[in-house]
Formats: sequence, C-alpha cells, structure tokens
Amino acid sequence: MTPTTAADRTTATATSRRLTGLATAALLAALACGSAGAPAARDPVAVGPPTAVALAAVQGAAAGALSRTAAVSMTLAGGGLFGATASRVDGTGAYDFAAQRGALSFTPAGFRTGEPIVFTPTAVYVRPPPGASPLPAGKTWTVADFTDPEALTSNFPKLIPQAESVNPAVTLGQLLWGGAAAAAAGHETIGGQDAVRYAVTVDLDHAVDAVTGPGRIPFARALATEAAAAGTPAVVTVTVWVAAGGRLARVRETPPGTGVGTVTTSLTGFGGAVRADPPPAAQVVDILQLGPSGERENQNGGDSDGG
Repeated sequence: MTPTTAADRTTATATSRRLTGLATAALLAALACGSAGAPAARDPVAVGPPTAVALAAVQGAAAGALSRTAAVSMTLAGGGLFGATASRVDGTGAYDFAAQRGALSFTPAGFRTGEPIVFTPTAVYVRPPPGASPLPAGKTWTVADFTDPEALTSNFPKLIPQAESVNPAVTLGQLLWGGAAAAAAGHETIGGQDAVRYAVTVDLDHAVDAVTGPGRIPFARALATEAAAAGTPAVVTVTVWVAAGGRLARVRETPPGTGVGTVTTSLTGFGGAVRADPPPAAQVVDILQLGPSGERENQNGGDSDGG
C-alpha cells in the first residue's frame, strides 16, 4: 500500500532507511569476519562498499541462471542431510531452474553409495542407501508431498527446511526475492575462468513474502524457518561468484536453522538436458507412512497405502 499522508510517507521512508542500514551493517560485519562456515581466504580480500551496481550484477546473473538448465555440483561442510552427519557431503546432478525440478545424488564422506534426490515443485523424492532405513517390501524411494505441508512439519519438522536448503532453485531464488545489498570482494578463478566475488545480504523475511513459482509453498516455508533461526533482523550473508558475461558460477551460504552446514553450489554446462522424472509409483512410499502417525495407522490396521 502506498503511503497517503505526509506522516505515512515519513514513517515509510524512515523504515526503509532503517532496513537498508541494517542490511548494510550486517553485510559489512560479515565482510570483516568472513562468511559463517566458509573457509578463510589465504590472502586478504579487497572489499568495496555495498553498491547498486554490485547488487544488479548479482541479481542479473541469478535471473539469467533461473531461466536455464545447468549441471550442478554441491558441497555440504560441517552439517548433515536427512539425519546423516558427515564432515563433508558431495552432490552432483542437473537442474531445470525454469521448471523448478532437477535430480542430484548426495554422497557423504567415507561412503561409496550416493543418495539420489529428485526435486519437483510439489514433492521431493529420496532413495535411501541400502540398509540406511527399513522401507516396506518393494519400496525403494520415499516421497515428501508438499501438498500437505502441515502434516510433514508435524511429523518431520526439519524435512522441508533441509530438503529445500539444498534445492538449487531456492539457493538462487533468494538472491532475487530477498537481495538487499551487495559488495564486490575481489576476484577468484572458478573453473579456469576469472570471476568476481560478491558478498550479498539477503533479507529472509522479504524473501518469504516475495517467493514466486510453482514451488512457492515449500520454498516459503523453508525460508521462514531460516528467518526464525536468524533472529532480528533476519538477514544472512551469501557469497556469490559471477564469471565473464554475467554467468553465475558459484554460491556459498550457511542456511540458519537447517543443520546442513555450509553449502557451496557450483553451476556449469548451461543449456544441457535434465532428466528429473519421479520414480515409478510402485517403488515409492509416502514418508508420512514412516512417521509416528503412519505407524499408528498401521498398528490399528489402517490401509497405509491409501489404495
């Protein structure tokens, strides 16, 4: 709503300046101390002040990537995923950002077998490693159906935040939905190409309100969890690398309240084919059937398959 009186306009202007000041202060503090969970640079990094040009460069690169497909590699450090903890988890796959769907396989350090995950706007499919958790006979995949987010949150409070914190569409989308300030922080070589490094302040509350696309419900819930964990103001610093031609090369963040640690996402091979079809229904069990409410239904003789 547009302020209609002089007093309203004065209040709105003061609020805007306060939020901008908070975002800039958070950004400068992060630049002085280094990104949370990120390895320290071996050499001092020349950091410029937050500028509109820097924010435009970051958001332009993010917008460009969000309209394409790309090969994705991901590293989780200092956390875990879906109950498994490891010093490092590596993920590889491909993602169609326009469709908000993709497929990645995550392998914890010390393991040979990966854990495939298929992302769709309305569900996430996970194939646990053999022996990781008992599934009903004939079932090799679990599905978290986001059409009933309340049931998921009640039975598995961290499932949506964890799943979406490693969803590349959320990683990139938050730069558009909540990007508040950015500052150039030197140059690095990414994949053999020079890239400008930026420190970006993301306002998580603003991102929650601005989420768009078919995955809006789970994306917003994940970001709201991060905002609550971040405190007040709900801002985080995300490190972004933009290569020649405005290509988004890498993003690093530590999503608060998710337990996944520091997540580094790298993009290559733009424009390639992406295969991210859900597994056959006969191989899939709804994760709610494995939670407390599902177990009670089975014990009471209910038809947990819904058929």
